[in-house]
Amino acid sequence: MDYRLAIPTYNRPSTLENKTLKMLKNYNVEKSRIDLFVEDEHQYDLYKHLLPFVDNLIITNTKGVGQKHNYLRQYYKKKEINYVSIDDDVTKINSLGKDLFNFNQMCRVAFESCALNKMSLWGISKYNNKFFKSNTITKHLKCINGVLHGVYYIPDKPLIKTDFNFHSDLDFCLQSFIQDKGVIVLNYISVDTEYYGDGGIQDQQDVEERKMGEQLELELLKEMYPKLIDVNCDKFKLNWRYGFD
Repeated sequence: MDYRLAIPTYNRPSTLENKTLKMLKNYNVEKSRIDLFVEDEHQYDLYKHLLPFVDNLIITNTKGVGQKHNYLRQYYKKKEINYVSIDDDVTKINSLGKDLFNFNQMCRVAFESCALNKMSLWGISKYNNKFFKSNTITKHLKCINGVLHGVYYIPDKPLIKTDFNFHSDLDFCLQSFIQDKGVIVLNYISVDTEYYGDGGIQDQQDVEERKMGEQLELELLKEMYPKLIDVNCDKFKLNWRYGFD
């Protein structure tokens, strides 16, 4: 099943080259499949200068994670194609109980599960700890790890967008669950990444401001989806049984 691989990136050309792009090359992902999404002309010039071998470099003119993923959804919907989004600082993809990992096979299984169940969003486990993972693919309400996820193109499905930034992945899950009656999650896949590494969104906002923003967004999500999400302090849980027998 054909797809494009999108990498939204900000101020991380070296990290991108030495981590995610290197990893994808080791996983035999074709360079021609990859699209890089940068914020503005300045970022475009920076990446073009430091990564001259990159072919597909696209300016989004956006701010923050949520806006970038809105742009990706609209961009690929117009092209009528499936896409996978991966962050620019991923160093490894972990598959429970398997020493060898096949990136294209993972995407094929995920998109075929979406097609079978007529669902548009798939993702992976939020947890790297093997005790919280399982060799299952579920379709009930479950928050995915926004670091690596895919969107399956369904022509008659309305475009889902988010107004959130820090918890845009959670908002996409909730909206997709309401629209599709489920979200595909590969519970045996997780990633190694640098959540608070140099570059990325941290260059625009410090850690404390980010944590405060995350909490405010959780409270707002609770107001918007009272039957689907419950917030306790800075944590949340999803009511995955809602809407099912």
